[in-house]
Amino acid sequence: MTQRSMAALFTAQALSTSATTIGVALASVLAVKLMDDESYAGLPSTVNLLASAFSAYFAGQYMARHGRRAGLTLAFLLGTVGAALACWQALAGHFWGFMIGILLVGLANGGINQTRYAVSELVKPERRGQFIGWLLTCSAIGAVVTRLCIPVLKQLAEAYQLPENEAGWLLSALFLALASVLVGVFFTAKPTDVPRNTARVQLSVGELLKQPQVQLALIGMMVGQGIMLMLMVMMPVHAQHMGHGLEAISTVMTGHVVGMFGLAWITGHWVDRFGARNMILAGTVLLAASAILGMLGHSITEMGVALFVLGVGWNLCYVAGSSLLTSSLPPEARAAAQGKLDVFVWSAAAAGALGGGLLVSSSGFSTMYSVALAISLITAIGVYLRRAGEVKRVS
Repeated sequence: MTQRSMAALFTAQALSTSATTIGVALASVLAVKLMDDESYAGLPSTVNLLASAFSAYFAGQYMARHGRRAGLTLAFLLGTVGAALACWQALAGHFWGFMIGILLVGLANGGINQTRYAVSELVKPERRGQFIGWLLTCSAIGAVVTRLCIPVLKQLAEAYQLPENEAGWLLSALFLALASVLVGVFFTAKPTDVPRNTARVQLSVGELLKQPQVQLALIGMMVGQGIMLMLMVMMPVHAQHMGHGLEAISTVMTGHVVGMFGLAWITGHWVDRFGARNMILAGTVLLAASAILGMLGHSITEMGVALFVLGVGWNLCYVAGSSLLTSSLPPEARAAAQGKLDVFVWSAAAAGALGGGLLVSSSGFSTMYSVALAISLITAIGVYLRRAGEVKRVS
């Protein structure tokens, strides 16, 4: 039962990553097309991130009451509706209707992003990092599937006389619908450490943040998400300013995806072997190194190395933080608490994405890199000085 459930979650992760990869790539293009104004290009991704942060709390509460299976199935289904609506409204030329679809996909992501917690609950604590790493490897597979689907998508769009960008959202809806069916039918296993008929309890955010291990996990995920989004969004723009073309920028972004997901199969094992604290420390050091490389780099190779290092740094912070958080919470309070804390994680992601653009527009790329470097180094020093000790659950 556990193997079947794990396979369903891994496959759903690959499908949802493929769906969101297609959606994110096409959303800004469609926004500009529908409004004939490039200033709207960043609005879809901003709405998506803010909606994810907003819904994470409610997704956690729902899963605490009704279980991971019901919560994740509903999240994937909501994403299906949102992607289908985005496609329909884009075809009709209605920008704000398209944005409602984007909003629904973002709300769905608040729940879908908690798949990592569902996976970690199905294995023993000493293997949680490894399995979260494997889940992220499935994200890499999903990104590859996206690449393979593009030629097929173009052929189908031509056959049915549909614009290919709008048709991409229909493919996203199909992938999310398949993920919903897989989770709803095959995800039947229960967490390994939750006794039957256990009463659910609620811990306030204040109570959670008093715990050193929870603080460490949350800081790792927030800094990882915030710095990664800040640099990932703006580094391609920096490369373009230095005269690099679309093909070169696409190549270095592929390197970034490899850094984020390609090594996840081994980084999860490192988290279990060397400890979450050490891996968060290593991740923040790599984030700082990426900022330095981006600041000093001029060639496309140097930018590519910076983006690859950024991806690996994010991976370590995200996997280690997720694993540590799951192990630090009592089973009866875990789902609700994770939802509450994910609000902070995805808010940091939205702040990073918005903050990078604001810093560049007001003070230039050097200022953005300097801010990212300062945040990463301060976090690394704080993690190094902290002695979190062995995992001790909140009681």
